Amino acid sequence: MTTATAQVFDRTDVTVFWCVLPAAAAEAELGLLARGLPRGEQVRAARFRRREDRQGHLAAQALLRFALRKTLGARHARLLRDADGRAVLEDGAAALSLSHAEGLVACAVARGAAVGVDVESLAACAAHRPEQLDAVLPAAERAMLAAAAPGQRAALLARLWTQREAIGKALGTGLAAPELRGRALRVAPAGCGPDPGLEEGWELRCFAPVPTHCGAVALRRAGGAAAPGGWSWHEVSWAALLRAPGGLGWWPWRGPAAVAHGGSVRRQGRPWDCSVSPTRCGCPPGG
Repeated sequence: MTTATAQVFDRTDVTVFWCVLPAAAAEAELGLLARGLPRGEQVRAARFRRREDRQGHLAAQALLRFALRKTLGARHARLLRDADGRAVLEDGAAALSLSHAEGLVACAVARGAAVGVDVESLAACAAHRPEQLDAVLPAAERAMLAAAAPGQRAALLARLWTQREAIGKALGTGLAAPELRGRALRVAPAGCGPDPGLEEGWELRCFAPVPTHCGAVALRRAGGAAAPGGWSWHEVSWAALLRAPGGLGWWPWRGPAAVAHGGSVRRQGRPWDCSVSPTRCGCPPGG
């Protein structure tokens, strides 16, 4: 299998994208997303029994390619899957991370550091029973949840869970990471927390892409690695995702693609600043 190469960067830049999915996308729209993806991704999507899962997979893969065109421009680099099935770039130009929850997909692209993104639905977190969390959350975090007001527990669990998932993804080992086992994390302040109880070189930011979901992005810079750079946040409309061209495993730029911005649409060549500030997180303040 072809392996990705490593690159050295002077600074770190992180761009986060998300897309709110329609409650019931038309079959023709799902077909449009599928036709813009490599055959392998189409086959993976077809294996999902639930329509919602198939939609989430297709949308996440389409958003990844959209994000690469926006962040790295009209270059030609091949997307591969590593031994664990994660998306990587053959030329190592950036680190990638994907996540999808009910009705939402997110993607993070980072240059100069490892990155992990996770999004969770507050409704799904509210449905968790306490005993289901015993194998994932340490005792201190479970105690924090038990002490929280009933109306805030789902949002607090979403914060804790997305932080842990994002850090595990940046480590490349997921929730089973030895660095996370038995370790209680501080709840990062809404917006950003340069050190959520972790070692130097970590940065964690939480965001609320929509009121019904919570998200977190973890960045891990190795010792002596690139200096901190900039963060940018962008909501991509469903219509823009459908219009974005495919590439059959490649991601050449083939035309303008739109990004939703405050209810309007901005195209390449115009400013496209953050449409939802990460500091506008609807989760309870950190403790």
